[in-house]
Amino acid sequence: MELEQKCLHISNQEKKAQEAERESIKFKQVEFIADHVGEVFTGIISGMIERGIFISLLSTQIEGMIGFASMSDSYTINDSRMKAVGNRTKHELKIGQKVEVKIVDVRIDDAEVDMVFAEDL
Repeated sequence: MELEQKCLHISNQEKKAQEAERESIKFKQVEFIADHVGEVFTGIISGMIERGIFISLLSTQIEGMIGFASMSDSYTINDSRMKAVGNRTKHELKIGQKVEVKIVDVRIDDAEVDMVFAEDL
């Protein structure tokens, strides 16, 4: 039983270390991109939620979000969360799609990067 307890403790400590490493990498990425507000980057759509889409920059793997509220059309996400379709334009945004984005705001304390499409869709 004592060995089981020690193994569980070690496993929990390893998980904490991995999470701390991820958080420190994210912080440094956001800190880096803060010097690039206003610049345009190529990225891919990496995720979708009700508020918007996540973009992962190809050159740095930094992830940010484009809020649906900042777009000229409202979008509906399909059930699989792999595609969003413009309600007016029928324009499709798909996971893995390459896009050009502009960095518009960086909140280092929150480790958040706000983006918009470089060209209005």
